[in-house]
Amino acid sequence: MNVRKPALQFKEPIKPPNRTEKRVATYEVTTITPIYGGGVKAGETDRNLPIRPTAIRGKLRYWWRFLASHRQDNPLSGQLLFEKERTLWGGLGDKNKDVSSAIGIYLKQVSKPDIKPCCEYTERKNSESGKPKYDLKFSHGIPAYALFSGKGKNPSERKTPEDEPANVILRNLKFELKIQEIRSPLSDADWHSVLEAVRWWANFGGLGARTRRGLGSIAVSGVEPLTNRCVESFGAQLKTLTQTDNATEAWQNAIIKLETFRQGRNIARQPGNGKQPGRSFWPEPDSIRLITGNTANGYHPPVNRSGTFPRAAFGLPIIFDFNVPESKDEPPKSELTPAGDLERMASPLIVKAQYLGDEQYRAIALLLPHEHLENLSVKLKFIDYKLHHQSRFEQLATRGRTEKNPWWPKDKNQQQELARDIKPLVYAIPCGGQKAKDGNDCDALTAFMNYFDGKD
Repeated sequence: MNVRKPALQFKEPIKPPNRTEKRVATYEVTTITPIYGGGVKAGETDRNLPIRPTAIRGKLRYWWRFLASHRQDNPLSGQLLFEKERTLWGGLGDKNKDVSSAIGIYLKQVSKPDIKPCCEYTERKNSESGKPKYDLKFSHGIPAYALFSGKGKNPSERKTPEDEPANVILRNLKFELKIQEIRSPLSDADWHSVLEAVRWWANFGGLGARTRRGLGSIAVSGVEPLTNRCVESFGAQLKTLTQTDNATEAWQNAIIKLETFRQGRNIARQPGNGKQPGRSFWPEPDSIRLITGNTANGYHPPVNRSGTFPRAAFGLPIIFDFNVPESKDEPPKSELTPAGDLERMASPLIVKAQYLGDEQYRAIALLLPHEHLENLSVKLKFIDYKLHHQSRFEQLATRGRTEKNPWWPKDKNQQQELARDIKPLVYAIPCGGQKAKDGNDCDALTAFMNYFDGKD
């Protein structure tokens, strides 16, 4: 008979006068979904050092900053936030002198990583031409939509090691995490803020890359699941699905919701024929056609002429590949990025499996505050284009995206008008398309959160 160990409890000690002892919190961590990346080089695993203390420090620091800047009572911002963060977590101080961290992160590895490719290609012959074709299948319960960037290329196209399918560290990696006060004394409030960052990381973060799509999710001893009420007090929104005793099932349920909303038939696109997907209900393809001038003789003449990119709210960059024969007059493969010098914008949406304790899990969608989207503008980078088109495409892209057109209008009445013509965004309009209440946004993030726990 297996006797379950009681969860570790961490209680705030009574602070004596002139305290000199250093406080410590120790956690047992178990991964519940595969880890992607986590090594020194982005997207690669490290067999000798699969979990790095510096990486965990960075993730805890992110959640600490989020909580400090979004709490209801005396939120920090600007210089005050910078100075408090530097005091706790270290950084560059006055006169370019480094300030050491007040918090130590220590790991004790208790299991060896089981590293495997995330997917595999199976060869078969084309029934008509006899040439080999390759079927892609993701392994270890990984939803393809969560790690499409790690699929590599099929064997006939591989030229470099980067073309191989990415490796992942399989679930059930275990280790001990120790958080220690190394520059005492910290105030009780500061120590508590560090432990709260651990709690949010345990519930909504993870290890490695693509944690916002559920890779590297963790179960942490002694950490209670965060509730809707707590999440809402920091300006975030949490939606959940029915709990299960299978972490992989919970993760897949969450990712399927996102994939269906963004690309699913009858929700995000027309049914199509067989394996051939139908035309998208989203406006981005038509917006690109308008930018590039492919409007008259195109394979699909534009239907939606709003010139908007609502899916930019889910994070950037986004790759658009029209994937039609060269004989068809369609835009080239392109990449949507933030305007200006930034190449990426993290998604404010986290979709994953959350550990509830007692071997129970649930699919969740967490929407973080996203005020930065109000001033977001986007631009196109063309990846594949014919040389004589380069100048025209780049001129149109620069003129159309970086200065004049944001990803989505700010005016809420205009949002509602556009949403009525974009099928997935109807989920953002209350009462079956009637006018939304004041303060409600009719954007892609609002629509998805309504769709996540609603009936399809």
